Amino acid sequence: MGKIVLFVLILIVILIYPIYENSKISVISDNNVSKNLPLVKFFKGEFFSYEPILSKEGNFKVLEVYKNKYLLFDMNVFNILKKEHFSSKQGYLKNNILHLIAFRYKNDKYSFFSDEVFYNLKTKNIKGDNFFLTSVDYNATGRKFFIDSKRDIKANNISFYLKVNK
Repeated sequence: MGKIVLFVLILIVILIYPIYENSKISVISDNNVSKNLPLVKFFKGEFFSYEPILSKEGNFKVLEVYKNKYLLFDMNVFNILKKEHFSSKQGYLKNNILHLIAFRYKNDKYSFFSDEVFYNLKTKNIKGDNFFLTSVDYNATGRKFFIDSKRDIKANNISFYLKVNK
């Protein structure tokens, strides 16, 4: 009779022990998960645009895709047809407005730098606050600039530094 009781006790311990161990495992709830995780993250990407020939090519270091926004890091875009180069250290796209930090633009006429710009994808207009412009004939700095789709610059408080050949 003692052997049967000992067998039943060992059997009960063997059946109850896994339930006890599983009760100690914590389940990850939605409250513990960070809401700032991207849906998709791309590293060292390249892109090309054809219209019908190759018109634009570019690259980026990191692209993070969230539910309703995009984050770009170290972006470069080369417009082959217009011979333009755009670059930025960081970008943020939301509602067709691209917010760029440390923005550079270069074409055959001038080179343009700004700490912060806003680019509208629909109208192709660029606007921002402070800028520095370098050309063959002059340098310029200013505030509150606007660049239209034809790449004409309109700005306030401009200071020109003309380069004169002796």
